[in-house]
Amino acid sequence: FECHLVTAGERSAQLDTVFQHLSEFWDRELKMRQALPRPLYYPVVVLHLVVVMSALVEFAETSWPLVLAHFLERMALLYVVGFLVYIVVRASWSSPFMRGFWLRVPFIGNSLRTAYAYRWITVLKLEFSAGVSLSRAVGDAWRASGYVGCDRLAEEGEQAMRERVDLSTLVRRWKQLPRDWSDFIATGEISGA
Repeated sequence: FECHLVTAGERSAQLDTVFQHLSEFWDRELKMRQALPRPLYYPVVVLHLVVVMSALVEFAETSWPLVLAHFLERMALLYVVGFLVYIVVRASWSSPFMRGFWLRVPFIGNSLRTAYAYRWITVLKLEFSAGVSLSRAVGDAWRASGYVGCDRLAEEGEQAMRERVDLSTLVRRWKQLPRDWSDFIATGEISGA
């Protein structure tokens, strides 16, 4: 995203605007990353409580050294499993198939779609306002978005724009982008703004 956005800024001679957009983007990205773990607090607390409660139940029946050993084993297992889940999620990110999977996971997918759509519209706005051709701006917007299959969508968008297909028509076809954008873009096409 950053490389495509800086390239757009160089092409359009608007690097200052690009850097402002990048700082706003990373501010939003930071807020999103801080918000992602919040829904996980409750399950993590419950898992810890289950381990503690099982130790307390066991303590009523056996000696404290054995309870302590079992408690530490369970806690270690809990953290090893958590770490392994983290590693699998990180490794899965390099696979287009798995990135498509994460887009379908309710909370994570919504956050990713929002970030990708923000990247798409930011690059499109920046390049178009700087005088880059709309077909080129659409292609660059897809390449910068981060969507799975973005190169194919970039080629499709550039080709359709060169064939004089309205951007609002294309946005209606692209299920990755928010539905209401086509209305806003159609209004802009009609008004010339």
